[in-house]
Amino acid sequence: MNGTRVFGLAACGLAVVAASVVSAQQAVAPPPRQVTGEVSLLVVENLQTTGWGVDRQRILRVKFKNGIMQPSEVGWEGPWDIYLGLGAQFVQNRYVVTTEMSVIDVVAGKSINPRSGKLIAVDGDEIAYRVDTAYRDVQAGVYTFNLKTHTNRKVGGHGEGKYGLPGKRSPRGTKSVANDWDEIDAGVPKPYATSGELMLYRVGEPRRSLGKSFSVQSEAAGQTFSALSLLPILWLGDSHFLTQAKNGELITVSLDGTRTPVVKIPWDNKQRFNWPNLEREPGGRLIYSGYGGPAVVIDVKNRKWEKRKWADLGHGFDMSEIKDKDGFLLRHNGREIGRVWSSPWHTKTTDGYVALEAWRDDFFVGGSQEQRVWSAATGRWSTLQMKSPECIIGWTK
Repeated sequence: MNGTRVFGLAACGLAVVAASVVSAQQAVAPPPRQVTGEVSLLVVENLQTTGWGVDRQRILRVKFKNGIMQPSEVGWEGPWDIYLGLGAQFVQNRYVVTTEMSVIDVVAGKSINPRSGKLIAVDGDEIAYRVDTAYRDVQAGVYTFNLKTHTNRKVGGHGEGKYGLPGKRSPRGTKSVANDWDEIDAGVPKPYATSGELMLYRVGEPRRSLGKSFSVQSEAAGQTFSALSLLPILWLGDSHFLTQAKNGELITVSLDGTRTPVVKIPWDNKQRFNWPNLEREPGGRLIYSGYGGPAVVIDVKNRKWEKRKWADLGHGFDMSEIKDKDGFLLRHNGREIGRVWSSPWHTKTTDGYVALEAWRDDFFVGGSQEQRVWSAATGRWSTLQMKSPECIIGWTK
């Protein structure tokens, strides 16, 4: 790629030197005027080196200064089996952690964890993951990888300790809510929850039933997975969570199993492949979607709901729920900035910038067609020049 250079330890050293110079200047004069918009975007590009399809991937760091895109830098390149798809997290402004437990140091430009597993949680310097089946000299169980020491440590067997809790963990990580599929996936001992049943798990205590008759009407689970594996759960604190009794019927559930009705929302029971979802937007609103009706904003306290008109993307950006022939409308601080075929799940924002994966039409299948960035400093869109873009990881300073 033209204008591409590798960055590594030298870039880190340069940052240290620059910081020292600024400190010296500040001792004798007012701090210099800060340049706005000096940020970088981490993206993943697929590569074909053998002519037999994608066999490698690389992480590019694309810098923006005053809203203008600068030459990109290669943060890492490696085999495709270290898959950098959706779900990768950028940790401590240095490490990319994938859902399969590849840990890549984009400053050093190398992979630092030789093991594989299923990512459980990122907790400070510790990354918790699960190994389902023993391989080589690695036993099955729950492990942590330390970002400072680059060492792995086994912290328990399947279902043991706070990282072994199956299902959705509470904010403090000391309890979780699980269905039968969660229990099977986490490898906890039988017997599993019955159909339509949720179980409460606490560290060091026996599990307890929170009741039955929870349901999801959908064919998305197919014949392989429990339909309850699609049940949306969102913790509202450490003592209760929001879920659905059935499609369109939201309730809160306390730790003793008490259910409190919240709202009932009409939905189309003719839709087959529903995938209900509960999430918080960057601004804090609770959103319910994928149940067979439009995305709605939930007011748990007042037991109300309303259709979402604009999806909050964070940092003053939002996207319309309604589309036309040119896609969905994007705004920044209420001002229209363009239309795109994309979705909130394929956008990353920071102050004054939005990056997104855009398609040429309403066809959200496979890799993105192109990756685009809008800057408030210029008021313009830029398109990243890549032959085979995979996904956007996020923004960094």
